Amino acid sequence: MFPPCISIPTISGALDAISAAARAYARGGYFVVMDGIFGTRVAAERIRSTVGVPTHYIVLRPTVETALSRAEKRNTKVFNDTAIIRELYQKFVGLGEFETHTLDTSVLSVPETLEAVRGALAAGTFRLADCC
Repeated sequence: MFPPCISIPTISGALDAISAAARAYARGGYFVVMDGIFGTRVAAERIRSTVGVPTHYIVLRPTVETALSRAEKRNTKVFNDTAIIRELYQKFVGLGEFETHTLDTSVLSVPETLEAVRGALAAGTFRLADCC
């Protein structure tokens, strides 16, 4: 969630710049990860710009109860607010064509999640078929 004082065009411009940089590094042979809260609309826009670059889209999605429990442990005002977490969580439920790109992290620790992501990347589990 961006602060209300940041306009949508500003956010979109920042994401365009990040995507362009990531694409340039990937085309240069680097392994690139864009980590953030990217809903399917934002992801779809960025995915269209990755032609020629192997692209994976992974949604780390624990149960809502797990998400709320983890949020309560954070030391931030925005990301431990139950209402905000519930609202955000709903944006990642029913992902349509991207539903198969979810990884349930409910019972995974951070190291286990990292290992699961690494394994999925190596296996191509969440690779987008029409990206390149």
